[in-house]
Amino acid sequence: MQQKHEFIKQRQQQNAKHRDDNTTDDDTVSAEELSQFYKQFLDDNYQLHRNYNRSVTAGCNNNNNNKLLP
Repeated sequence: MQQKHEFIKQRQQQNAKHRDDNTTDDDTVSAEELSQFYKQFLDDNYQLHRNYNRSVTAGCNNNNNNKLLP
């Protein structure tokens, strides 16, 4: 969550220079900006997610296969 808030603040600061004075919604982030954030988040945490998925998958294979078969 902290990364998300930092990203949004950074984007708002960058976009403040290019915004019209007529816009009042400071919390608006475009879909493109969110997709860039999410891509960066996944890239930064790839190893962590991979290890988690492997541990979950390994646990399922060892414990649940016997429960699936009669």
